[in-house]
Amino acid sequence: MTVHGAKGLQAPIVILPDTIRTQRRPANQPAFDLHWPHYSHLPCPLYTGRQDYSFPERERLDTLKQQRDDAEYRRLLYVAMTRAEDRLYIGGANSLKPAIPESWYFMVRDGLESLANIERQENGCIIYTGPHTGNADKADTTDNKSIFSDIPTIPDFIFLPPATAEYQQSAVSPSRLAALREENLVPPTPSPLSGQPAQRFRRGIVTHRLLELLPAYTADRHNDLAQLYLTQYAQDLSEPVRAEIMGEVLAIIQDKTFAPLFSPQARAEVPITGHIGGQLISGKIDRLLITDNEILILDYKTNRPPPKNPENVPQAYRAQMQAYKALLQGLYNGRTVRCALLWTDGPVLMALDNL
Repeated sequence: MTVHGAKGLQAPIVILPDTIRTQRRPANQPAFDLHWPHYSHLPCPLYTGRQDYSFPERERLDTLKQQRDDAEYRRLLYVAMTRAEDRLYIGGANSLKPAIPESWYFMVRDGLESLANIERQENGCIIYTGPHTGNADKADTTDNKSIFSDIPTIPDFIFLPPATAEYQQSAVSPSRLAALREENLVPPTPSPLSGQPAQRFRRGIVTHRLLELLPAYTADRHNDLAQLYLTQYAQDLSEPVRAEIMGEVLAIIQDKTFAPLFSPQARAEVPITGHIGGQLISGKIDRLLITDNEILILDYKTNRPPPKNPENVPQAYRAQMQAYKALLQGLYNGRTVRCALLWTDGPVLMALDNL
């Protein structure tokens, strides 16, 4: 552990194994300095360059900086020595280079040798026993009232293990319910290497993004904002494809049946958690609108081939929407809950009336 890392810590025994240094400048410190105004008193920092670039101001600042470094070196020795509670061992290791007097080892040795009650051993060790190392004085408390006499009896429940939680199972995403029932009928995502046009995937992403952004603005701005987004962020798509995306997205947002889902009153990315048949469910609804009379739920399906009619919707998706519907019906009893899927590969807006 470094001395800096030991600040604030103490131990009964502390060992400083190597307190010798062979040069005053640390080995990892470059042979040039940048002197700062807070101690150089110059109007700007001064870069002194290499050691062979000598001039009077550089010599003054180098001397000043060395004095500051030496003072910090001695402060670190104080920190290191005061980490010990009972015993402090100070050692030094010889190297090929001669040690310099400005080392912790010699500072401590010279300080100990100036004391009268030191013990010198044959191996050269110096031992100093401080007068404060005896047993600490203890106050006479025979006539004093115990400090614990007013503490109430600890209740038994403190020592009991915590009760088992009512629900221990992990939460399941609604999209995984069908898999738990061995009804994993999710259609695979088309691979980009399947030979299908790459624009199909890009088109779905752009469509999804527009459906997220545009509802935050008033209807009179949808056309201009959609055009601006497609021009700036969908330049890789051809002009006819961008025109188709724009027309399809605006048609979905303006659909009379689900237009409220894209109004400013609807919420996006709504988390929902609850229990269905003892199973903890946790998911996120893409778009949700709650009114006084009904609840509208919309879930996006990106890069999936849309079925031709609602009856052919994969069971995994139906189970997902059934879970959303059941959880919200439990929260808002008496309100009509309507669900729909938005297939961005198209795009196709599909109402699910028979769940």
